[in-house]
Amino acid sequence: MASTRYFLGWSEPLTKVVCDYLLPARIEGVVDLESTIIVVPTRQAGRRLREALALRCDDNGAALLSARTVTPAFFFGSRNGDADEANPVTVASVWSDVFRSVKPGEFGSLLGRRGRQRDPAWEAVTGEMMQGLRSILADGAYRISDVADVAGDVIEEPERWAELAALEQMYLDRLEGLGLADPCLRKIQYAAEPAIPEGIRSIVVASVPAPARLMVATLHKIRNEFDIAILVHAPEEISSHFDEWGRPDPDTWAHVEIPVPDSSRNICLAATPEAQGGRVVEEIVSGSQEYGPGDFAIGVADRSIIQHLAEHLSEQGLLTFDPAERRISSHPLYRLIETLCVLASSGSFAELGRLLRHPDYLSFLYAAHSLVPHDVLSEFDEFRTTHLPSRLDDVGGRLSNCDNWVALRTAVEVVVAQLDMLLKLGLASGLRRLLSVVYAGRKVRPDRAEDEEFQQVAGAMDYALRYFEQRTGLTEDDPELARLLFLRQLAGQTYNIKRRGTPMDLEGWLELPWNDAPVLVVTGMNEGCVPDSRLGDVFLPDSLRSKLGLLSDAERFARDALIMRQMIECRRSGGKTVFIAGKSGADGDPLKPSRLLFRCSDTELPGRAARLFGELQEKRDKPYWKISVKLSPEPPSDMDPDKIDMKRMRVTSFRDYLQCPFRFYLKHVLGMERQDVEKDGPDALDFGNMVHWALQAMHRDVNMTACEDEDVLAEFLAERAMTWCRERYGERMPLPAVVSLRSARKRLQKAAVAHVGLLKEGWETLHSEKKYSVSLDGMVLSGTIDRVDRHRKTGVIRIIDYKTSDTKSSPAEAHLRKTASRCPEIARTTIDGAERAWQDLQLPLYVFMFRAETDCSDVRIEPAYFNLPKAIEDTGPGIWEDFSQEICEDAVSCAQRVVGAVKNRMFWPPAERVTHDEFEDLFHDDIAGHVRMDGFERFMKGKRK
Repeated sequence: MASTRYFLGWSEPLTKVVCDYLLPARIEGVVDLESTIIVVPTRQAGRRLREALALRCDDNGAALLSARTVTPAFFFGSRNGDADEANPVTVASVWSDVFRSVKPGEFGSLLGRRGRQRDPAWEAVTGEMMQGLRSILADGAYRISDVADVAGDVIEEPERWAELAALEQMYLDRLEGLGLADPCLRKIQYAAEPAIPEGIRSIVVASVPAPARLMVATLHKIRNEFDIAILVHAPEEISSHFDEWGRPDPDTWAHVEIPVPDSSRNICLAATPEAQGGRVVEEIVSGSQEYGPGDFAIGVADRSIIQHLAEHLSEQGLLTFDPAERRISSHPLYRLIETLCVLASSGSFAELGRLLRHPDYLSFLYAAHSLVPHDVLSEFDEFRTTHLPSRLDDVGGRLSNCDNWVALRTAVEVVVAQLDMLLKLGLASGLRRLLSVVYAGRKVRPDRAEDEEFQQVAGAMDYALRYFEQRTGLTEDDPELARLLFLRQLAGQTYNIKRRGTPMDLEGWLELPWNDAPVLVVTGMNEGCVPDSRLGDVFLPDSLRSKLGLLSDAERFARDALIMRQMIECRRSGGKTVFIAGKSGADGDPLKPSRLLFRCSDTELPGRAARLFGELQEKRDKPYWKISVKLSPEPPSDMDPDKIDMKRMRVTSFRDYLQCPFRFYLKHVLGMERQDVEKDGPDALDFGNMVHWALQAMHRDVNMTACEDEDVLAEFLAERAMTWCRERYGERMPLPAVVSLRSARKRLQKAAVAHVGLLKEGWETLHSEKKYSVSLDGMVLSGTIDRVDRHRKTGVIRIIDYKTSDTKSSPAEAHLRKTASRCPEIARTTIDGAERAWQDLQLPLYVFMFRAETDCSDVRIEPAYFNLPKAIEDTGPGIWEDFSQEICEDAVSCAQRVVGAVKNRMFWPPAERVTHDEFEDLFHDDIAGHVRMDGFERFMKGKRK
């Protein structure tokens, strides 16, 4: 017995020629391949081969009884009865224990000379890195300690490898002390001591172009015991291009040309992932007359674009399926488990928010405690943005002493009780109990895709928890470490998605040789994806990998060059292969075309390079993400009619309408507002409220209002600002609040100086924070004037609005601007013979309301800002010097036009852009392209008179 290479040619698809080899020429009765192990490169390749074998038998009236396909890991994977092999949780625990035992200064070349505080997360990540390195080396039958002996001449930092070897030995000693075997050493042992199942007579290696060194060593060891057939998807005449195990020779394939038929058409460049999807659709449409729906295949070499590609194809009516396994970390059940574990460890208020926003947990709160999701989330957002709590234990007292947070208080009580249960029962029992409560009302139907996936993830979770129940005691005294290791173990696992219907597979590069569709369109043909590479490997640079016989960049290139050639040749006489390279990726970063696309003749190379590096007409000016459905902005059917047709308008809202009628509608009619979910400190509004509150405290105190001692007044204002912060954020204020308080005190100190200066000039305060209202064309206008001053000698009145913006503001410039071509007609006016446009009406309308409620027709009124800017030397009043009754009347006329427009539901068209756009995250480009207009137009036409 021996190993023999069989060259199958490449003029036909790989699945066909492998079936030809495996099946007899005359197929009849029952075909049994039970005595043959068929080695394929991936599980997806095995699935396709089994389907092809079964179909071939069925077409000939026969039945396939058995076909055993395996991947290379079969030869050295875990075996039944390996009770002494350390499970992944134990491995991670031992590595954490190793790094916890390292003293400051030890292993300085690897870990740094400075000591570090204990960090369970660092220990876990570094342990994974070490075990990952050992796993890669095990593919070549090496331990870390072997590297210096085998490749000492190419190791650049021998002292680091010596320390790595010492850490490895510490890890192995601890495992041995526990009576457990290391998985990596066990893998090497199994490769050296192969255990082939009884009844196996032959092994067929079906086109595996880059087998692990460990598999090759295993086959070499058993070649005299079994018939080993090495199937090569290539013609006999290039047999010298391959070694005895069917691996392409890197030196030869580095220079092989890859002729692409009609390359100007079948090699193309697309600007974006979406454009790549467009090219795929073009190929399918153009070939639909000649080929049927099942004759097309789509390859995705760059997995980062797969979601964009699938969405674009779906928009064109093409259903797709990604056969790759999904990471459990992407599933909602994992995210719930992760949030619960992190919350138990950190007590973070932000993690509480993530838990309350989880759909499954919201459903539980509603079903078990009658908590309406909207109430819970709106109260949470309001509480968070108001009080900025950082920890869960900052919340209890505030919630219990206030009647405003009923739903949130109940939700927090439920969460705290569940966390206590988790901590009391321990990880395995506590988590199972907690999840059984949360999902008590869920009905699982295996025929539903989401439930089938849920069961897979739940099973993986249970399996991981069993690891912990079998652990060796390393984490029992450290529940935080136990939760961390459990999460990392679970996150690294995968689950399968079941194919439903007949979608087109979006297959990865290594699976494509096994797809026999006549038309193959391969997207993502970019450097780094094809061939893939391991640039920047901190421990195993390419030179060291080559020396150790591990998969090198040259071998990756040879493998992928062979695969590309196979794709082309098997379709050369009956089909075609199209390669699409992206100009930019999913994140907008520029990409390079794959080197494989330039393996052509010297005469063709310049033109191909010019085409693949050339500019494209299509450019991406905005981020790729987009809203997948158009929004219907008309009011919901259950909305209060009095809110739909406004009866009242705040004076400050006119500015919003003059900026953009549609954004005004979203904000003031629908009540939409942006929620800053990442807010960790006082924003501009909070800062302004703090300063305003301190100043109003001054106005409420008659003695302070009249105080002419700057220091006394400044201290009073500073104390009031401190009081505001403590009432809002508690005694343990977050650092951003402390910084804001310091800034406010500086500004208030200058405000005290400015206020005393006004007193000495003869000004006195008549009113502060006084509410005014007036009716204008049937609309009630309301507003609160910060401050009304009067000069004792002249009787002049000042209507003052406090401003805490970064720079000082001029009232005239803030309200009126020069007209522009895009200025809305409703804002246009002429003042003193010059065309102007209103952009705010606040101060003139304050004057209008003040006059309406006060008998002061003969008194001069000056609108003013009291500026409290970041540049504190600019603190003080800014007067609207040329304000006149005519300007006031013109502003009122503009307000009447706005009132009429609002009453008649004139909320369109939107402005292209506005300053400080609250809706920029919702409409990242043209608003009209994101709005479904039919319903909204009907709403606007239903205007009231």
